[in-house]
Amino acid sequence: MKNLFIVHTPYHLILACGLCEEINNEEKDILIYKDFNTENLDLNLIKKKFRNVYFYDTKIYKVVDIPKINGLIKSRSKIKNIKKLIQYKYNRIFVFNEVFIETQYIINKRKKSKNSEVIYIEDGTNAYMQTKIGRNSKNIKSIIKNYLYYGFRYEDIGRTFGIHSKITKRKVIWPDIVREEFKQDQVELEEINGNVLKNGINSCYKTLRDEVFDDKNKIFILLEHLEFFSMYQGISLEDYIEIIDNIISTLSDRMIYLKYHPRDNSNYLKDVIDNYSNIKIVENSQPAEIYYISNDISIISVFSTSLLTAAKILPKSNIISLAKIMKINNNTLINKFLSIGINVPKDLTELMDLLN
Repeated sequence: MKNLFIVHTPYHLILACGLCEEINNEEKDILIYKDFNTENLDLNLIKKKFRNVYFYDTKIYKVVDIPKINGLIKSRSKIKNIKKLIQYKYNRIFVFNEVFIETQYIINKRKKSKNSEVIYIEDGTNAYMQTKIGRNSKNIKSIIKNYLYYGFRYEDIGRTFGIHSKITKRKVIWPDIVREEFKQDQVELEEINGNVLKNGINSCYKTLRDEVFDDKNKIFILLEHLEFFSMYQGISLEDYIEIIDNIISTLSDRMIYLKYHPRDNSNYLKDVIDNYSNIKIVENSQPAEIYYISNDISIISVFSTSLLTAAKILPKSNIISLAKIMKINNNTLINKFLSIGINVPKDLTELMDLLN
């Protein structure tokens, strides 16, 4: 049996390295999109798990100065690049985010047979949140255009990953709280256990994890992607920055780790950071999970994936969401957090009580 994992973030890589142990006696390849800094990886350990390790740069493609055909040339150039890189056919293809045209080429053209599986592994909170940006039109005109453009049926899934028609199974860490769309269709749903996360961390980042200095009683704030504040109506970046500033100033005697989202290079908290000496900036290419080396840590975020992974590894009392403090009107997601033991304080006073 031949297997291919397609990953885009450090979190994806951790899950891929952990899950590949479940098919230990089978051939496994991995395609790593160069969407994050890979210099911190224990590449030798990864190569022990996978027969072939492919790196793919999504920024290399052909463009022309003719607007009407530039999109077509760009898309076909990407398909040509991935076609040249991935030449095997696979019995199982594991995807985390199937919106990319290269990934859709693979799941259309690199399956070994009609019965080959396409397995979705959770991208993070996307598996649990209902987004307003969903699948686009599936009209006949669009389908024909896609065939002419790409040579296969590209499915525009928007930002709701895990819904491509060729997906035959889904794997998530919290199956009881997945978004309704995953519950309503007939696609099989499997739970990812905590050992998969731990094994994956040690496989990809063992050297880096061994180097982590374990400050006592530390606070780890996982910052939201800048796009988060434009995706959800009524959520203010300015309010968020003020809340983070208040947390840092109130906890001036504690060491506070700050980490931006892996795909966010905005540095929107710079002015706040410059005012304090009790802050350590974690490189955004490093997965937060490597810092979960003891129970002496509190994890704070709004909707970060790492809240969910932390709740699978650390004591639930250490995990805190700022959703209510941010006045986010999403009772469904807040109730999901509460159902798995994540704390959701209603104001800064309650938050400080939890941290103290």
